Amino acid sequence: MADITFMGLHGSIGEDGKLQATFDVLGIRYTGPNALGCTLSMNKLVSKQIFKMSGVPTPRGTSLTQKTKDTPLSELGYYLPLVIKPCDSGSSIGVFIVHTEEEYTEAIHQSFDINKETEVVIEPYIKGQEFACGIFAGKALPLVEIVPKDGFFDYANKYQAGGAQELCPPQSIGKELQEKIQRAGEAAFSALRMDVYARADFIVDESDQEIYCFEVNALPGMTPASLYPKAAQADGLEFGDLCERIIEESMKVRYR
Repeated sequence: MADITFMGLHGSIGEDGKLQATFDVLGIRYTGPNALGCTLSMNKLVSKQIFKMSGVPTPRGTSLTQKTKDTPLSELGYYLPLVIKPCDSGSSIGVFIVHTEEEYTEAIHQSFDINKETEVVIEPYIKGQEFACGIFAGKALPLVEIVPKDGFFDYANKYQAGGAQELCPPQSIGKELQEKIQRAGEAAFSALRMDVYARADFIVDESDQEIYCFEVNALPGMTPASLYPKAAQADGLEFGDLCERIIEESMKVRYR
């Protein structure tokens, strides 16, 4: 048996805690956050509720099921524009920004049909600048500012060459606001009972400079060009060294 398994899976098959829990039962060592942290972070509504209880700023939101998806927005207490997203998914797959009732209805039905979701989250649309906050061993790495070529940082902009500029250090906010995001990222990581490493995603509202945490990614992208390695490099960790540190930290928190 291998000394340890380096986890490189994304989405529900690798980040929802089921595989981690299975490995725990089988005695297989693995890198990255524990099963509980993965489970809590994968569910966007649960994460949102935990953030609120822990004082981590996050947009308000509610969930819709197949039974409630046709509920009028006025009854839900929400107003356009809105963000529609799957409750359990990754890589911004199935995320929609809607400005009209027609777009809203279409996005809701697509979210259920395309993603085979049982639950969809809606939240107010916040116009602003996005930032990625990598966390390692509970401490924040330098922020990465994300400037999409078009729209927002969706699946296409994440994985297509030239889809977005990724600036580290950030260019649009000062040190004080950067540190505020980093402290909130650390708090989100802790609130979700995570360990080893993860990435918290934030937006800064352009109207009032308030910060909001959207979610925490249990297994952020780990190609040399991904956001997390870019932040680690800015902190003095080259890609190979980062992988070694992740292995060492995983062994330390769970297996020694």
